Amino acid sequence: MASQIVSVEQVPPEFLEELGLVGRIPSSHCLAAPQFSYYLYIPRGYRQLDTLSLIVLVHGSGRNAYQLREEFVSLAERRGCAVLCPLFPTGLLDPNDTNNYKMVKYGDVRYDNVVLRMADETHMRYPRIDTSRFLLWGFSGGGQFVHRFAYLHPEKLMALAVGAPGTVTLLDPESEFPGGISNFAAVFGTEVNLEALKAVPTLFVAGDADTGSFHAVARGRTIPAGYRGRYGETQRLEKSWADAGMQCGFVTVSRAGHEESKMLPSVKDFFEKRLAEVSDATDHAML
Repeated sequence: MASQIVSVEQVPPEFLEELGLVGRIPSSHCLAAPQFSYYLYIPRGYRQLDTLSLIVLVHGSGRNAYQLREEFVSLAERRGCAVLCPLFPTGLLDPNDTNNYKMVKYGDVRYDNVVLRMADETHMRYPRIDTSRFLLWGFSGGGQFVHRFAYLHPEKLMALAVGAPGTVTLLDPESEFPGGISNFAAVFGTEVNLEALKAVPTLFVAGDADTGSFHAVARGRTIPAGYRGRYGETQRLEKSWADAGMQCGFVTVSRAGHEESKMLPSVKDFFEKRLAEVSDATDHAML
């Protein structure tokens, strides 16, 4: 049970780095969902900070959780925030499956709840990390997951960044999931809270050369007329959100294909600005 976790507040601060409790934390087993693990980055000055925000980064099909953490170390140290990168292995219920988490629900596993439990466990060990709301990024398969996560838990998000998802769930009340949300409550047990979703600053980002269809053909999907790859799907998703009154914008990365590394500068800039806004608002409220 998660109650077995010992808070780092009980550890003398001079021992934190030696014991691997700050900086790049070794892969952590999720106690609430033993088949999953996650990587954390905790700023080395953790004990000098009163409160830390949390950034959650969800990998794509390549499961690059470890690499994703490395990409955000500088931002974490500069802004004094923690980073959590879940690792969702392939072959969980089906040895040939690689897509499990992308639709959020797979068999009896709810991957949204797994992420929330990981955040809870992180807060238990590091109580200065505010996990009540967090910033969320996902690219490709991760981009599929994070926009669907937002439909389920908009109140948990301080900001959302969605990169080049291969399939999208539009805010379309006439189409069934996963294409739309007409039967969303039947699938997930809750409706999409559109008003709460409108409060989430959201960035959509994709490369203008990410227009191929081979990834879809290889996965046995039917290619609709006018399909323009992940770039086109990201544009369709952003338009759906904008038409529904969401607080969103789109960044086109020129001459970029399906390359997460070329999306990250825009994502980091977006997150850094959002963290600054939240910090300024908190400081103003304390005056």
